[in-house]
Amino acid sequence: MQKKQKLQLHPGTKLIMLLLLNVPIFGITDKNIILPFVVFALILLILSREYKVVFKYIVLYAVITSIGVFSEYIPDIIIDLTSTLLVSLKMFLPLIAYGLLVARTTTISEVSYMLDQLRMPDGVIIPFLVMFRFFPTIHEERKMISNAMKLRGIGIDFKNVVSQPLKTAEFIYVPMLFTLLNIGTELTNASLTRGLGGTQKRSYLSTVHMTWQDAVVLAVFFAMIVFFFYLKMSGGIV
Repeated sequence: MQKKQKLQLHPGTKLIMLLLLNVPIFGITDKNIILPFVVFALILLILSREYKVVFKYIVLYAVITSIGVFSEYIPDIIIDLTSTLLVSLKMFLPLIAYGLLVARTTTISEVSYMLDQLRMPDGVIIPFLVMFRFFPTIHEERKMISNAMKLRGIGIDFKNVVSQPLKTAEFIYVPMLFTLLNIGTELTNASLTRGLGGTQKRSYLSTVHMTWQDAVVLAVFFAMIVFFFYLKMSGGIV
């Protein structure tokens, strides 16, 4: 039996959706209206076989939503301390969903090829690729530091942060800060070593092109944007 192929979208399709999502997010006060956009992103992640990411996102969304629902049973001091953070998280949850779609299903080579096809100058391509690779590199560095510190009985968890805050900061977060200072330079040097910024045209191991899948996904997304504007103009949402 042939294995079903996972969804592979063009990087431009995902970046267009991520950028246009800012319109409905910052155009309304009722953030629950954005839920269809979130569901659409999760469907795309499922079709891309990113099941663990979808599960973690649903858990995060459920926790934040449940805090708002059961806020009357939570002590006021906790609500006061976390209200700003929770409101900010709820506002940016849709952007996080589409950001995960871009980060988890797009390779550096695909982004580089797309920018090259758009005739972008190296002054735009190199910083963009460094930024695109920056956060996954931070995650890898954090895991390595965390694993090393676990051998000494210090880990990044609630127990150690509360019981050993100074040691946690000294042995985990301080090394992370020094590592971050070097990551940008190292990633830039790696990009230049691979031929970015050179005079000759680069070759690519893999290329990406728009397909019927991109057309369908963009059509559905634009339809949701148009419907949002229709509700906005008719006074259905504020």
